[in-house]
Amino acid sequence: MTTNQFSEILGDIKLSKKDSDGFHSIAVIGLGVMGQGIAQSISTAGIEVIAVEKSEKRLAHQIKSMDETLENDIHRWTMTKSEKRAILSR
Repeated sequence: MTTNQFSEILGDIKLSKKDSDGFHSIAVIGLGVMGQGIAQSISTAGIEVIAVEKSEKRLAHQIKSMDETLENDIHRWTMTKSEKRAILSR
């Protein structure tokens, strides 16, 4: 999702008290080094991540970078392929 798309969505949302069920999804704005780590941690916890970047091209590049990082975790035996798929699906 680009920042423009995110701004449009925010315009449609009315802020209210947090739902007693907790968080269902969390937006991460910017998928640089820190954003990728934050997004991965949130997704690993089972919460849907809404990733926001400046452009579709940059978003695709950052998601590919996350994929490569997770693949390295698989090769180091710290993660399974099914865990990787679950993380990237959120």
